Amino acid sequence: MKRRFLLLTPLLALSFLSHAQSASPAIPTEIQFNGHSIRLFQTLNHGFGYDIYYKNALVVHQDVNPYNKSTEGIKNKDDAIKTAKWQVLHLSPADRQQMKKQAIPIEVAQQLNIQTNL
Repeated sequence: MKRRFLLLTPLLALSFLSHAQSASPAIPTEIQFNGHSIRLFQTLNHGFGYDIYYKNALVVHQDVNPYNKSTEGIKNKDDAIKTAKWQVLHLSPADRQQMKKQAIPIEVAQQLNIQTNL
């Protein structure tokens, strides 16, 4: 019995470790920035998109790359956060009245040092 337990313990440990390494890191569900809530999500093509809320109302839903309209979204989480924060800073009061997708000039990506999936 002890022998089986000794043989089983390393196998269970290896199984646990391999599962822990394959689990994807959690995406922060919500970021508060300048009076807005930014919620990141993963796109179907393994990129990232985001929603921007103002006073619990959805004002921006960005499920494509705003720089080049790629359906892959933005390549990484940090770039999605930088883009969403830039967009919050450039929302006018009129923009907060209705939900929209907004194209962002490619020059902004260059200024923010963001890969645009081109």
